Amino acid sequence: MRIQIVFALAVLSAYVVSAQPKWEIGLTGGASFYLGDLAPSEWPVWSETKPMAGVQFGYRLSPGWSLRLGLSGSKITGDDNNFPEDNWVRLYRKATFETTMGEAALAFIWEPWGRKRITEGNVLRRIWSPYLFTGFGRLQGKVEPDFSNIVDDGLLPQARRDQKAKLNRGFWTMPVGVGLRKDLGRNSFLNAEFGVRTAFSDHLDGVSFAGNPNDKDWYAFAGLALGWRLGRWDVDGDGILDKDDKCPRVPGKASAQGCPDADGDGVEDLEDACPEVAGLIEQSGCPDTDRDGTMDLLDACPTDPGPEATQGCPDADSDNIADKDDECPELAGLEAFKGCPDTDGDGIPDKDDECPDVSGFEQFKGCPFADADKDGIADEDDRCPDIAGTEAFKGCPDTDGDSVADPDDRCPELAGELGGCPDADKDGVADIDDHCPETAGEKDNGGCPPLPEEKRKVLDLATKAVQFETAKAALKKASLKTLSEIADILKEYDYYHLSIEGHTDSQGSDKLNQGLSEKRAQACYDYLVKQGIAAERLKHAGFGETMPVATNKTAAGRQLNRRVEFKLSIE
Repeated sequence: MRIQIVFALAVLSAYVVSAQPKWEIGLTGGASFYLGDLAPSEWPVWSETKPMAGVQFGYRLSPGWSLRLGLSGSKITGDDNNFPEDNWVRLYRKATFETTMGEAALAFIWEPWGRKRITEGNVLRRIWSPYLFTGFGRLQGKVEPDFSNIVDDGLLPQARRDQKAKLNRGFWTMPVGVGLRKDLGRNSFLNAEFGVRTAFSDHLDGVSFAGNPNDKDWYAFAGLALGWRLGRWDVDGDGILDKDDKCPRVPGKASAQGCPDADGDGVEDLEDACPEVAGLIEQSGCPDTDRDGTMDLLDACPTDPGPEATQGCPDADSDNIADKDDECPELAGLEAFKGCPDTDGDGIPDKDDECPDVSGFEQFKGCPFADADKDGIADEDDRCPDIAGTEAFKGCPDTDGDSVADPDDRCPELAGELGGCPDADKDGVADIDDHCPETAGEKDNGGCPPLPEEKRKVLDLATKAVQFETAKAALKKASLKTLSEIADILKEYDYYHLSIEGHTDSQGSDKLNQGLSEKRAQACYDYLVKQGIAAERLKHAGFGETMPVATNKTAAGRQLNRRVEFKLSIE
């Protein structure tokens, strides 16, 4: 059965990557399996699966062949309890083993379809493809069999012979296997691999004479390898690295950036419009006999110089109409009139225009009445003589179609009923002027609903209720409730802005009073911001003693002058 497995592996197809870069390195991880005297069948026992890890070093010999040195470490185990209950080894031998091993193996890898992975544009086709490998290696094993549970005394002599054998030693191996590879990027790849090995020995599990000494032990690895290529890419081998090679799959010349150039004119064949005839670089590799800047391939007059606009044919009047097609070759004209001019630009050629120097209309044989915007309305009767309009609006346009002429329309691109502007909330204030365009309000309040009287009283009372420590900007605790009520008002009526103005009495210096009033207004501002009011809705200022509301000669008057005022506005 094991020979059949090896044969099946040998006939599998393989996968290949480009010949460059040549060096590769990878990390391997997976599982190890065991086949031998303590395996109940020709297939591995999955419960005895153990981890495997290693590194790989590869060198690509050609697009189809490569060498790989693999270093790996793993463990294999076996147990007679894995046999059926009525099997003699389970009933009488009852052996187990554990072998810790390290392997160094040199493998030859066959990859027949490597070049197909790279497209003409030097782009990797990220597909899974198979590969086949075989080679030779050296295994160093630490073999630990256990015969302590033998029931049949007749097996003891064979078990002792096995225990006396030189178990912890090296074994030659031959790896054979298959895998799948997928490129993750230009310099990285992933391998999925399965391979079997024969150790050319029956002592890999420490059981030979107590088992079948004529049957060699096998082990297998399965796992994934993440690898990287080391070096630079030059797929076509033309000496130009792929990163600089415009044709990385086809050998070419340095003068053509790595692409073929059959006519040697410095223009690669793929971009050469005339690849078999030497030409000019600026003419895409084609000749230009008359040197007029138009290649012969596209030149309607290849022996007579002419501009590109006329396909290389002469154009005496420079009107971009070739002389051979121009009915007025000495006068610059228009294509619509076969090269003849229309001096006044009224769409009537000069030869048919009774007023060739004045723009007019066909029904008047090219002569006009004054109509600068060509809307059919005489300028003297046209409110908008420079902009085409309609007779209904005396020559002016109505862009938004709301029956208000654009000169009278405050919102000429939005249809509306208030001076041509929309009023979404129908409160009589056009949206362009409405600070609350989606909520009906009052015209005197910027289109927003007014503040209820009880809310306004809070602001009025705040002037007296907000108090500070004497000669300081620290808010008294009793003032915080009032400021919180102001914050609630601003949150509920979010279309209002608030101006905070600080004032003092005349006690102290002007400079001291000015600074104190500013700091007190700032303290109220900072508290409201902490309460969640957007800073852009607030402004604050101090006016010192400059704006008294009462006399500073009495204590009562000075108390009234020491205040912070809160003023709402629609902005």
